[in-house]
Amino acid sequence: MSSQMFDIHERRLALVFEESLNEVYIYYFWSVGFAYYGRKTYAGDAWTRLSGVTINKGKLFCTLEISKKIEIYSLSDLRE
Repeated sequence: MSSQMFDIHERRLALVFEESLNEVYIYYFWSVGFAYYGRKTYAGDAWTRLSGVTINKGKLFCTLEISKKIEIYSLSDLRE
């Protein structure tokens, strides 16, 4: 894993895998396990390569490495 962030208050985890630096996978936890929540996928070109993700207050913050941008998404919009 190249980057991850866990929000203890919302029990959600965002992961970016080294093999796929253009996708963020989100999982949620409860007392007996965890499950897939959703994902955000980018085009996969150099300008949309992720360098970091953070979850805070129901939002997913994605930092794009080359384009020097931070994009913010509501987690409820990413639920699958």
